[in-house]
Amino acid sequence: MAAIIAALAAVVGVLVAARQMRQTAQLSRFTLGLEALLRLKAEWTSEEMQRKKRRAAFLLLVEKPDVGSSVADILDFFETVAVLLKREVIDEYLTWHTFYWWMVNFYAASQHYIGSKRSTEGEKQWRDLEDVIPILKRIEGVTELPTPDETQRFLDDERGDYKDPAVAPLPGGLQASSDEE
Repeated sequence: MAAIIAALAAVVGVLVAARQMRQTAQLSRFTLGLEALLRLKAEWTSEEMQRKKRRAAFLLLVEKPDVGSSVADILDFFETVAVLLKREVIDEYLTWHTFYWWMVNFYAASQHYIGSKRSTEGEKQWRDLEDVIPILKRIEGVTELPTPDETQRFLDDERGDYKDPAVAPLPGGLQASSDEE
């Protein structure tokens, strides 16, 4: 009888230890994912990325996304976010909370550009970004991309006062100051 009790105690001990190890691993994974998300957020809010974001918004507004690398750089950044989300390195909800509006709007505004790049560089170009957009829309509780008017307002807001007369005048004759890429 004592042997059975000892065996049961050992089994319970193993189960408790296994559960604690699993919880520790989950907490560690969540902590690492949160750290990765915070680093992505820091990169996104860096001055360099802010300049690229303003320029990308301008280039999309004037329909010249191939000028320079700003639009591709923004899409590449969000492709990295998407890969980490698909690989479950970062959490879906936290990713939505941190990047949704930028991701979905830059994606929506870049549809023609993405299509043209896929025709020359292959179908995998920004595919992971495309794959996570439905996940983010589900969390947001929407089924469609932003409307063209919403995307236009988004790009206007993101552009801020950026313009580059060497590339194109602003739509509607708007005036603004210039930044360098």
